[in-house]
Amino acid sequence: MAKKQDLKITRRKPKAGRDPGTKELPPELEGLPPLSEQELEPVLLPAKKRKHRHPVARAIVRLLLVAAVLTGGFAVWKNWDKLAPEALLDWIDMKLDGADKGDGFPYAISGDTVVAMGQAKNNLALLTDTSLLFINEKGGEIARRSHAYARPLLKTDGSYALVAERGGGRYQLETRRETVLNGKLEGRNILAASLQEDGRFALVTDTASQSYQSELDVFDRKGNVLFSWKSPRLLLTDVALSPDGLHLAAVGVTAEAGNMRSTLLVFDLTQKSAAPVEYSGDGLMLFGVTYFSGGTVAAVGDTEMWVVKPGGTLYEKHSYEGLEPNGYAFGEASAGIVLRHSGASEGGRLLVVNASGDMAYAAEFSGTFRHLSPGGDGFWLLTSAALHRAGPAGLDGQADMEPDGRMVVDYKQTPMVLGLTALTPVDMPPAS
Repeated sequence: MAKKQDLKITRRKPKAGRDPGTKELPPELEGLPPLSEQELEPVLLPAKKRKHRHPVARAIVRLLLVAAVLTGGFAVWKNWDKLAPEALLDWIDMKLDGADKGDGFPYAISGDTVVAMGQAKNNLALLTDTSLLFINEKGGEIARRSHAYARPLLKTDGSYALVAERGGGRYQLETRRETVLNGKLEGRNILAASLQEDGRFALVTDTASQSYQSELDVFDRKGNVLFSWKSPRLLLTDVALSPDGLHLAAVGVTAEAGNMRSTLLVFDLTQKSAAPVEYSGDGLMLFGVTYFSGGTVAAVGDTEMWVVKPGGTLYEKHSYEGLEPNGYAFGEASAGIVLRHSGASEGGRLLVVNASGDMAYAAEFSGTFRHLSPGGDGFWLLTSAALHRAGPAGLDGQADMEPDGRMVVDYKQTPMVLGLTALTPVDMPPAS
């Protein structure tokens, strides 16, 4: 782990034509007319002040206030939406937390076992068996939050990361800067979760009640319950919040007359009392669900993939034609599932469905399948021998890999492969 760097504040030489007493500003505050410290303070320091502000943080904020008085103005209020408050806070935290530290990748992995990865805004989120880590673009560890979950799961969206205890009731909502929420559902076990970029999240749990099989709850980032639904017969297996936050989809399974029956549920959250739209089928298990950016819902199961158009029309069922699922992943505009022949350990087929619900392509690959992750305009497919780029037209380019590759994650359009001892970026050949 890189050592925490000391913060050094140095005086810059004044630029030509600039008053030597004027301090340098971040780009967000350049060119604004004068503003008093009293007027600016509620903007940079909201009524609910951040707890435990470091003395250096207060010093930097005061420098910004003085600089703003000299070069800012009343237009801050009128142009606040253009000043990117999150970017300003990130800039301050970067200087305080050493977010620009790091010696570059590969990032060494030692001691802990990485179980999941995701991108949280401009950083990588690594979930290990003991901690949640945030890694910056220079390979520097900038935050670490511990957990004690035996089977943790990770969801990332925007600047948020949700860590939940699969098979337990605990969860925590994190950003690079802070633990936003630490919660526990008494007497319930978390089965699945979904996260939206504004911090809202959904949890699927079993229930201690003899009257219900499972429960679905949607929370805001403060932990307030926004929506709740209980199922007397379905054991829910996955959940997805729509990008606009107005809809929710879930999948579940039940047994009727000795036969397995799966159901896809679509909820309109603007009408909390309305019953969900349901689609059911016999002889299969649906275990994954997602929303595409246009509002289409895709659900993957053990024998086929379902697609529901916005508005609730079952568009298509894509059969696996006797092949078995070996892994799947969801992107913003496509869903991919890796299939293999029964009993086979080598080779397979990648099947991709686009946001319109159409079959985009099916591509064969060799080697032992390791991991599938969304990236760019498609997916990264990792095998024991190579990393493949899967684009709109199929497999398009590959890089040879060491056989220790376990997982891959997209980070700023670059695939990062996790091996036994390091997380390493991979240079892919240009697409043909």
